[in-house]
Amino acid sequence: MTTLSPKVLVVLLVAAVAGAQEPLPQVAPFPLEFVRVPSGFGKKDKEDLQKLMPMLLRASDASVPDSARLSAALAELKRQDCGREDECLSQLAKLAGSLYGLYASVDYDTDGFVIATGRVVRDDGVLMGKPTTVRLLKGSQAFKDVARDSLNQLFMGLEVKKLSPFRPKVETPVAKVEPKVETPVVVKPVEIITPPPPPPPVETPSGMRTASYVAMGAGVVGLVVGGVVLATRPSFRTDSNGNIFVGDVQSFKDAQGASAVGVGVMGAGAALAVAGAVMFAMSPAPVAVSAAPVPGGAVVGVGGTFR
Repeated sequence: MTTLSPKVLVVLLVAAVAGAQEPLPQVAPFPLEFVRVPSGFGKKDKEDLQKLMPMLLRASDASVPDSARLSAALAELKRQDCGREDECLSQLAKLAGSLYGLYASVDYDTDGFVIATGRVVRDDGVLMGKPTTVRLLKGSQAFKDVARDSLNQLFMGLEVKKLSPFRPKVETPVAKVEPKVETPVVVKPVEIITPPPPPPPVETPSGMRTASYVAMGAGVVGLVVGGVVLATRPSFRTDSNGNIFVGDVQSFKDAQGASAVGVGVMGAGAALAVAGAVMFAMSPAPVAVSAAPVPGGAVVGVGGTFR
């Protein structure tokens, strides 16, 4: 069995106590501000109280940067508005490698009260708690002693020892995924518009067909007129030998003339009727028809474009 010397036991005991000690919140103090001080409280007293403030913070269970690091942070900060701006204390904490920045001031009013005021700001700019003020009556005590007590109570009121030594975890909010609601697509039926049927073809008689109707009509009229002329021609008498009586010679001549006219008109009518039939068969080409009676018949002319 190994026996440890008393010196080794002390070292191990100190190490165990140090290992069991919980981490402390890191606080970087801004230089103590003196608002008003009584007469007789000089520069040396201010410097002493300035040096005492980090010790009072440590006594309040806070970790304070060493003087060299704190001086370097204050030199780089180059700001004097920490008494009213939280951003100033936030920057001081970052420059000093601390989680918190602290501001404190000491005042002496006309009623003989020593007033200590302060606040703590985290390095992300969050004010920890509320600004706190402590009022202590000076009485017959030295201003430095009452100011020290007011600062000690101020740090207790700010609950410095209850500050978290760790930065709080920032939980990233999980975006709530809303179920996707699919909007039904309404498909309208396509209306098929059927064009109206084309109008029935209107057969318009062509010029040739019209002419064929006219020619055939004129031909029929010619046949009728010629027949009437032949039927109404003058009569005359003849003997058994076929000789015409002297008194009927003129009637014979009139009958010959009427016969010639009747035959001619009937011939022209027949020719027109035939020409109309031909044109009807050859329509719709436009044609021109002309007819003229001649001795012993008629002459019919048909002109136009044949297709």
